[in-house]
Amino acid sequence: MQFDWTELSFSGVSERIWRIFLLTISGLMVFFTYYCVSRGITTIFMHLYYFPIIIFAYRYQKKGVVYSAILGMTYVLMVLYFNLSNLLEVTGAIERFITFMGVALIIAYLSIHLKRRQEEIQRLSRFQENIISNAQVWLTVLDTKGTILIWNRAAADLSGYQPEEVIGKNTIWKQLYPDIAYRKNITGTIRRIIDENKYFEHFESTILTKNGKLKVISWNTRAIPDETGVLSTFVAIGTDITERTQAEKALKESEARYSSLFYHNNTVSLLIDPDTGMIVDTNSAACKYYGLTREQLTGLHIFDLNHLPAEKVLRDLSLAKNTGEKHFFSNHFLANGERRNVEIFSGPITVEGKPLFYSIIHDITDRKKAEAALKESEHELAEIIDHLPDATLVIDRTGKVIAWNKAIEEMTGVKAEDMVGKGNYEYAIPFYGKRRPILVDLVFESEEELDRKYYNVIQKRGDLIIAETDLPTPLGKICTLWGKASPLYDEKGNITGAIETIRDITERKKTEDRLRSFNEELERGIAERTATINKALQEKVVLLREIHHRVKNNLQVVISLLNLQTRQITDENIIKMMQESQNRIKVMALVHEKLYRSEDISHIILSEYIRNLVTILLDFYELDRKVITAKVEMKDITLNIDTAIPIGLMINELVSNSLKHAFPEGRNGEITISVQKADHTLTILYKDNGVGIPEGFDWRNAPSLGLRLVISLVEQLMGTIELNRKEGTEFTIIIKEK
Repeated sequence: MQFDWTELSFSGVSERIWRIFLLTISGLMVFFTYYCVSRGITTIFMHLYYFPIIIFAYRYQKKGVVYSAILGMTYVLMVLYFNLSNLLEVTGAIERFITFMGVALIIAYLSIHLKRRQEEIQRLSRFQENIISNAQVWLTVLDTKGTILIWNRAAADLSGYQPEEVIGKNTIWKQLYPDIAYRKNITGTIRRIIDENKYFEHFESTILTKNGKLKVISWNTRAIPDETGVLSTFVAIGTDITERTQAEKALKESEARYSSLFYHNNTVSLLIDPDTGMIVDTNSAACKYYGLTREQLTGLHIFDLNHLPAEKVLRDLSLAKNTGEKHFFSNHFLANGERRNVEIFSGPITVEGKPLFYSIIHDITDRKKAEAALKESEHELAEIIDHLPDATLVIDRTGKVIAWNKAIEEMTGVKAEDMVGKGNYEYAIPFYGKRRPILVDLVFESEEELDRKYYNVIQKRGDLIIAETDLPTPLGKICTLWGKASPLYDEKGNITGAIETIRDITERKKTEDRLRSFNEELERGIAERTATINKALQEKVVLLREIHHRVKNNLQVVISLLNLQTRQITDENIIKMMQESQNRIKVMALVHEKLYRSEDISHIILSEYIRNLVTILLDFYELDRKVITAKVEMKDITLNIDTAIPIGLMINELVSNSLKHAFPEGRNGEITISVQKADHTLTILYKDNGVGIPEGFDWRNAPSLGLRLVISLVEQLMGTIELNRKEGTEFTIIIKEK
């Protein structure tokens, strides 16, 4: 049996036992040496030293060499002690000591390397096991019949089948490739490739996992021969390339979209080789911007456009490979030599497998000029704030003072250089003697969170906060300060700080107090005077109502007198004239009755007035309401007495004419009266569908009193009247309200 030094192990024996064992042997050797040397024996026992020396050197390596040296020196010293005069014995002892040390050194050296080899073998063994078990790729070993011998963790994760389900079986392939035709095609292709090459690489197939998902696997397989050279087993390594396959498909689609976007984009775009800085492609927008053709641009380097040292540009491009997308500002020069400020968005991109850099370039020259103008404007604004008559301070979002104008210096006695840059409510001390939030800090709070305990009056109007507070002065008096604070915004609408202006309104408050007292006294006088006027006005209203009532009664007396007079007249024409006069008086009496009964004694509602008037006329002429109908169409229009009475008289005459002449011999008919008011203009449309006024009749110079009265009243109201003879009679009257 061949002994394998790599299998030598002392792990079963404790270190303490080893030390006792070796010390015991060493002691015995020293004692035996002493015994032999003292009797003149110097060569027979010498070989016994190799046993402890070899064990010391093998087990303890460097320390073992030291122990061996001590043991050898012990031997040499005993020889010197007993044979000092014998030069030959002394020389032999020294030679043996050297031999002992050489053996110890060789054994220690071999032991160290043997231990390292053992550790390496163990590490490689564990490493191989870990590789197989923890490999991130599908690793399986199978025999020629497809029986699974090894099935690692990644294979289980990818397929869903655990090792205990597949090892020792060859049915897994039916589960991975359930489609018979596809499975035969796959296995046939694999066998053909192996028969020809003994291996195959990057063979792709689609498997069905245990959970029903499809995955694309890239296989690399190699045959492993046994001791006789027969290809008995195969190692198959599979990589899940499902995402890569999808990504490649998406990449192709993305590159197609990119190509379309790149060439048809109106934004200046360049493709740059990061290794050389060469412009490899450009779009039409870039050609137009730089004033160069595509051939001219693609023959340039990017440093030809920005005029920076080529070494710096290439160094920046090299660094950008590892940092990804970049956003920076630069200057680019056009074909005509003009320098333009540009903002550049750049990042890596792969086009047809080649890594490139894209650059999207925006001209910001105008924006830079605007920013410069803004800075100048901010400087001017700071000057304006400094010279404002009201005490003014400005803080940033962190509460640090960034402006403290001259007026607030005078108010507080604190110089700007002592306050600007201070935070932590330092600016409150000159006013309140302590650090605390002031009005400018409340800008950052909601309306519900406004601190009202420090202020007599505080209110928020949108972003603006206004407040008043009373403060004691050094002289013991009370001063009233009025403050106004609002937020400051940047160009994106974000709050960057707040500004507050403060004004001493002590004198104004005193003036307001005096004015308030005067107003209160004035209001009391006005109230008393108003009560007196209202009382007098009420008395006048009662008097006017009484006047209207008495006028109406007087008109009724006139009507009654005319009625009595009519009874003594036998001439029908005179009777009719008397009755028409009575109707006209009734029209005026009706106005006074409406005013007497109305809440507003100066205006009447026209629609009610005309409806009552038409009803009176229909009753007077004793006409059947089913034969002759009257419609009054208007909104609630109110008129004063000076306009209402003439309109009532006009309607009275027109309705009377229609009832007397438009519907002879019991003819059915309809009368329509509509009134519209716009501003102070009234449009009256009077219409009947009777026989109409004959053609040729001069109605403006009619012999009867009725139409002459209508025309006279229209002229009195500075209006116009027109006649339409089609389909009966239609008068359009336009008048002005008095």
